[in-house]
Amino acid sequence: VSVLPLMTNVPISCCERISEETGRHLPIFTVVTDLGSAHCLWFANGVDKMYIASDQCRELAKSRGKVPDEKIVQIGLPIRHQFAMQ
Repeated sequence: VSVLPLMTNVPISCCERISEETGRHLPIFTVVTDLGSAHCLWFANGVDKMYIASDQCRELAKSRGKVPDEKIVQIGLPIRHQFAMQ
């Protein structure tokens, strides 16, 4: 799971290499922790799933990273309910 935009491509490369060497698929997921605007490095198409918070991030993922809809899961911000209520 990648939660840092500057490190998204490194785990993708590592997982691809491990998958090739072992013959077993090693999935990689990205959780974009930005709500409306996000750095372009978040949106790497090599992930199995990308979890995003908003429609704005969905459009950025599609335009900047060419991430297809089937890889995008819109879940809102991944925070505990108690944290949101404070």
